Amino acid sequence: MRQKLTSMFRSILALDDTPHAVALGTAIGLFVAWTPTVGVHMILVVALAFLLRANRLAGLIAVYISNPFTILPMYWIEYKLGALALEKEISYDELAQVVHHHGWSGWWDAFWRLCIDLGGPMWLGGLLLATVNAVPAYYLTRWAVERYRRARGSPAAVPGSSAP
Repeated sequence: MRQKLTSMFRSILALDDTPHAVALGTAIGLFVAWTPTVGVHMILVVALAFLLRANRLAGLIAVYISNPFTILPMYWIEYKLGALALEKEISYDELAQVVHHHGWSGWWDAFWRLCIDLGGPMWLGGLLLATVNAVPAYYLTRWAVERYRRARGSPAAVPGSSAP
């Protein structure tokens, strides 16, 4: 796992774009990774990177921190943090009662209750974790890209200059 993360970070460092665009793309990818939007992560990253003129590839690489192996623990942490902040945690018995439904209207009611009871805390916790991860990631990535380029003698390493 560590080797995979190192490889992903090296790929980000080697991207051909300004340090700001690469760092912003990485921050966008990490931000989206922490939101409960599974299934549309990549679409959100590309759209936000396009709107904010960030590096789309850096965002797509970074969003893969949330993958089939990490998404459940990430969502659990988001929910727990949000439930703690809202002082509203649903118990296992309450959850079992909600998902026990009869017929189409019962399913629809259960779905909406889960969206409120689980979704609210997940969104709050996810946005908190997204911000806590994305903001330092921007500065760390920008610093790392500039350092990586300086070590290789690239003129793009100096802020404000562009690559040939």
